[in-house]
Amino acid sequence: MNTNPKIQRSKDQLLSLLEHVEQCCIDDLSYNNVLNVWKSYGPVAAKVLSWIKPSRSVKRMRVEACSAKNDYQTFLLPVCGQELSISTTFLVDCNGNYITDIFKISCESLKIKNAQFVDVIIPSDNGMNQWNEFMIDRVVKPAMKPVIELLQKELGDTVPPITDKFFVWMCFRFPRLKEEHRIYFKDEAKNAMPSVESLQPILELYRKNKAQLIKKHIEQWLQNEKDVFHFANHIASALEFFAQKSQTAILRQLREDVERFSNVVSDYGLGKTPKKMMLDLVNRTTIFIGNLTAEAVANNHVNNKTQFRMKGGSVMKIDGGMHGDGASFLTWYELYMNFSLPDGSKVELPKTNFMDLSGSIEHKGFIKRLSLITEILQECIDESMKDEENIPKIGNIFTFYYFLQVMQFSKIKSFFQFYLLDPFESEESASDTDLSDFDSD
Repeated sequence: MNTNPKIQRSKDQLLSLLEHVEQCCIDDLSYNNVLNVWKSYGPVAAKVLSWIKPSRSVKRMRVEACSAKNDYQTFLLPVCGQELSISTTFLVDCNGNYITDIFKISCESLKIKNAQFVDVIIPSDNGMNQWNEFMIDRVVKPAMKPVIELLQKELGDTVPPITDKFFVWMCFRFPRLKEEHRIYFKDEAKNAMPSVESLQPILELYRKNKAQLIKKHIEQWLQNEKDVFHFANHIASALEFFAQKSQTAILRQLREDVERFSNVVSDYGLGKTPKKMMLDLVNRTTIFIGNLTAEAVANNHVNNKTQFRMKGGSVMKIDGGMHGDGASFLTWYELYMNFSLPDGSKVELPKTNFMDLSGSIEHKGFIKRLSLITEILQECIDESMKDEENIPKIGNIFTFYYFLQVMQFSKIKSFFQFYLLDPFESEESASDTDLSDFDSD
């Protein structure tokens, strides 16, 4: 099934819209957020957090062997009425190592627009406490001193005065901060736990600004996109509702589902699959986010889960994993899958190394273990295609390939290329690919 350019265009547009809306509600401000920061990092940190404005706060892009991540945050300073915008950009190589960081700060009232390359550890829950004075100086001095002075005026007297380390911590989106680096107000009354009533005006303003931002970006997206996909306006309205309700997890799941399911439907290896059959299988499949993708570095264990709604409505649960021991890229070809049926029975594919399928005895019958699962899928196909003249008959190879694609175990797919397997052929018709040991008892 070749990818229709119009369908591909609709998919790209929908992913773009989902990304726009999701980014608008990442930095959600709530009473619980402020309270948690107050408990963990102190009253001054909580006050700074309460100034944050809704924004499209995170943008990621791919550049050759690296990925770039841009973080944006804007604070509305209550005394001077100006906005303080902070952005950080860093590159990450294919092994997950930080390469460099671009640190930018702008404030209209101070006419500050600073940008500098900083070769330091990116602050995180662990990395922040590894910073030494030299690293902090590279970020703060000399250009950031006026910004720190402005923040001090906005906050009033604090004990101690705002430190360089506290400022860097604020700029990098509030990672974990040790007790000795926390700051308190000199006026003890300001150190009291914030109440819902005291934050109500700030929260109402935040929600108002957030609604306007989401609406603006959706309207801008619809205006910029020509020939938008069918029902785009209705989908945009629904996404706007989710964003205003801060349903970030739903939006993220929707975006990942669109991307992963469209990859399943348009996969080259499933090219002979009738569209109606493929859409029915996809509609019966629910994907759960795993801990890593199968493209990750080799010293991790990837575990992904999915569910398949059988004929009659019962649910089959699938748990699968890939493993790498760090010794070799090839260890990513170790795979296992477990299928749990509603009656409590299980079909298990034990951990198998797909780089060694030259007829060794431990791989005999591996694919045949899926016969029951194939029957379950075939029942669903027979039901969905009952009005069609020709109903496709699938084999265990198709079942195996389908769940590999659904669960993002894409590295294993080269196994099919190696054996010149067509996932839509039955095992019998693929006998000339030397599968006698692979698919027989």
